[in-house]
Amino acid sequence: MLIINNQKSQRYNLEVLIHFNIQSLPMKDQKNHHLNLFHFYGQSGKQYLEDNLTRGLAICLENDPILLDRFLRKILGEDFKHFFKKEGARSELVINVQQQAKNFEGIQAVYGVPLTTQELEYDGDFSPKGAENPRTDLSIQIGDQLILIEVKRTAEDCREQLKNQIKSIRVQNDENLTEKNVEKISWGKIMELIRYTLKYESEVSTPNLFSQHFYEFVKRQFPSWFENIPFRGLVFLNDFESDPKLKELIEVRLNVIKQQMLDLWNKERDSDAELVFSRANIPVTNYSWVDEINIEPVQNKITGEKFIALRVWPGDTKNQGHFIFNTSHTFEWPDYIYKNEYKFIVSPYIKFSHMQGLCWVWTKDKNNPVSHTKEFFDKFAGKWNRNNNGGWTKRGEKWEDFDHILEQVIAAGENWKKNSEFDQRLQNSQRSYFYVSIGFAIEVLIPYHIAQEIDGRKTDGINDFALELKIVAEQLLDTLDKEFSNKR
Repeated sequence: MLIINNQKSQRYNLEVLIHFNIQSLPMKDQKNHHLNLFHFYGQSGKQYLEDNLTRGLAICLENDPILLDRFLRKILGEDFKHFFKKEGARSELVINVQQQAKNFEGIQAVYGVPLTTQELEYDGDFSPKGAENPRTDLSIQIGDQLILIEVKRTAEDCREQLKNQIKSIRVQNDENLTEKNVEKISWGKIMELIRYTLKYESEVSTPNLFSQHFYEFVKRQFPSWFENIPFRGLVFLNDFESDPKLKELIEVRLNVIKQQMLDLWNKERDSDAELVFSRANIPVTNYSWVDEINIEPVQNKITGEKFIALRVWPGDTKNQGHFIFNTSHTFEWPDYIYKNEYKFIVSPYIKFSHMQGLCWVWTKDKNNPVSHTKEFFDKFAGKWNRNNNGGWTKRGEKWEDFDHILEQVIAAGENWKKNSEFDQRLQNSQRSYFYVSIGFAIEVLIPYHIAQEIDGRKTDGINDFALELKIVAEQLLDTLDKEFSNKR
């Protein structure tokens, strides 16, 4: 998952001590997905995926020399060592997209590379097929050597198209052209190559921004391109965070299943909603108190138990809070949900934000009668301004009253200002205001062994775990809506 805010993890439920990372906190605290370098605007919100993929790969190769070196070594094999001259000489390298094949001049050798979701071997033994004046998807020219890459985002066999492009180049170069073989490649291998490159770069300095954004873009948009193993084949180790490869395999598998779940909702609602880009979350549009559902692997840090968790953050903004605290009523949370099997956990919190979330204060009582009420919300939620004395005011409310209540509602013996870094992030900063919102971190825990049992089974062609997540999500939302509307 792309982490925007590098904040430390903290425990958020004193009863079960489930690991909760405030980087997982939702919504407005994360970057807009269009700030990813490769998530483009398109007509009616659609993206020209094939062209954008080609362009994205070209930009990465052009701006990440380590990736380019590894990419060339991968596809050229033994020929790589012949591409670059001895010390003192320089071969011009040009990377381009959408060039007409007839415009390549002075080419002595060409390497045809079919890039699809399957590995295709190109040995030149194909009949040319395609346009009379074909355009090449991606080209890398090094002196008089040319690498042509035909890009498809499916398993479509594009070798005849590639042959047609090479035919056009051959005519332009007076038939004086040698076709060379390359190592088989696929999108899966490309992404594995980028992953290892990013890991190496992070160890020696900083990951390349272009490659990192492209990797995250593809992982969210095309999770099936990555190694995709059902949960029954993925052993969830005790130290999950220390095994990034396993973590990625589980996240990728979840992305595939979440997309299937969303497809079911889209079909029922005649919608074309997409996963929320940067977090691959499920969008929620029919409730005013929540924006999205996050589904991710979690682990109990004390018992070692593993779960797939469905998480929501109702009330994370003041506007959402209006729909939760519009009347005076108490909350009666269930202990379990869905056939009384999956644990239901509620952790009330108070958030301080300034453009983005900065501090979170977790309360000790999930049925908190003090801080999560209409009266408290009406008095203390919203904008606080710094006064001339360096203190804080809000519509005549006293900071001392707010501070006193916070001291009461947090766990005994805890220092909320220290734990939330309030002084560092707000009090001693140059900020002249902040916003307070009052919300709930809510999750339903599905034991990982159940996910392993269900994942892979199908009903009418749909993965049973996607169906399970859909049912649990609907019950979760329905349960919360009844609580918030006081219609139990």
